[in-house]
Amino acid sequence: MEDYASSSSSGSAIRFLLNDLDSSLNDCEKSLSDFDLPSPSEFPDQSTHIPSLILEERSVPVPPEDLLSREKLNPGQRYAFDVILDFVHQNRSLVFFIDGPGGTGKTFLYRTILAAVRSEGRIALATTSSGIAVIMMPGGRTAHSRFKIPIPTLPTSTCKISKQSELAALLREASIIIWDEAPMTHRYAFEALDITLKDLLNCDLPFGDRLHENMRAKSDASFSDMLLRIGNGTEPYISGDMIRIPDDMIIPWENELSLNHLINEIFPNMSTNAFDRSFITGKALIPPRNRNVDILNHQIIQLFPGQAHTYYSFDFVENDTNNLYQPEFLHSISPGELPPHKLTLKVGALIILLRNLDPKNGLCNGTRLLCHQFYVNFILAEIITGSFAGQLTLIPRIPLKSSEDVKLPFVLTRKQFPIRLSFALTINKSQSQTIPHVGIYLPDHVFTHGQLYVALSRGTSKYNTKVLVRNGSLDGLSGVYTRNVVYTEVLQPP
Repeated sequence: MEDYASSSSSGSAIRFLLNDLDSSLNDCEKSLSDFDLPSPSEFPDQSTHIPSLILEERSVPVPPEDLLSREKLNPGQRYAFDVILDFVHQNRSLVFFIDGPGGTGKTFLYRTILAAVRSEGRIALATTSSGIAVIMMPGGRTAHSRFKIPIPTLPTSTCKISKQSELAALLREASIIIWDEAPMTHRYAFEALDITLKDLLNCDLPFGDRLHENMRAKSDASFSDMLLRIGNGTEPYISGDMIRIPDDMIIPWENELSLNHLINEIFPNMSTNAFDRSFITGKALIPPRNRNVDILNHQIIQLFPGQAHTYYSFDFVENDTNNLYQPEFLHSISPGELPPHKLTLKVGALIILLRNLDPKNGLCNGTRLLCHQFYVNFILAEIITGSFAGQLTLIPRIPLKSSEDVKLPFVLTRKQFPIRLSFALTINKSQSQTIPHVGIYLPDHVFTHGQLYVALSRGTSKYNTKVLVRNGSLDGLSGVYTRNVVYTEVLQPP
């Protein structure tokens, strides 16, 4: 309370404090109620001030380049832009679901829409399904954080928003909501938001007439056409679900040393290029599984010049009073959602964040950074992805808990920096990112719908996208083949 203006009344000051606390907790997917703190609405504000959440949204900066982007839209993007803005200007209601080829213009379009709406003094809420997508949009927040969608989300769930709250006032004031990568979210989350918005806005239209989604546009026609065929399952199958990868994208598999050839193709002359920022930040290796990521990152950090800095985690199991789980065993557990027990880093090395530390300032699960300096309890790093690229930040050492997905008979708590090396990252982690030079390593074929499409669409052309397939030969056929899993029924209109 001492940090708030003394000119405020007691009730107003408490309200401001609780609002700020609630905003910070929401970034960590928590709320005031999780800590038995009262709601700001319990402290009436005698002043006529504008709610802080509305002021916050109105203060989101509009990048000048985004304002100029509307002149660069292609015909498909322009059509979507004009239709959506027409509904906004007329205060008309419609739900848009816009789809298209991936990796070639999605960010460009929705940033242009956000800039246009905000430049008119209107409120445009930018939300995403994944943490990494947040930093691609100015003022972005994850949908669970913005709408207070409960976790886990059940068929009967509703969002934790009261009609008297500032968030309710913000939603009433919003002219448009963009939800990026909406299909990644479970239907129960949409149903919870649908029920909540209808109640808050006293409107029976879907989502209280406020939801739109983004569009992906095309460029680099030949590469995009191939990606579209792979994504739609229309790329010719040779045998079963096997398709042929173009020869000019292939690194031939000969033996285990072929992996070194892929590394050298994407990260050539590491000893001289390691500290070239543009060289490092525009490259990545993408395998399907975490165990392959660890192998690749270990090999590349060995090639990276400079002195190694190693951090060891402190691991324990809550309520293990009899010490049933020895530290050595806990140290050996390394699920992809947790940092490793032994974390070896070097100045200039690429890392990826594993938790949402501060989404409003670009620190989301999936943010990639460059290491600058190492200290005992924090790391100085530079953000290299999204609208916060170039910003320096401090990464603290924090306790992290394993989730139910890890399927351990206990909850492991690991106190470590919430990061991993990211010279290599899994196909799932690479989603939403465009990587100019990408190497795809397939020791095993992809195993789920659309995974090959996502991996290949990270690159910008077939000339800087290289693929190494371990078991890519078919008897009696030349060339390299890999599995393309597409559930065509998912792609059919209802």
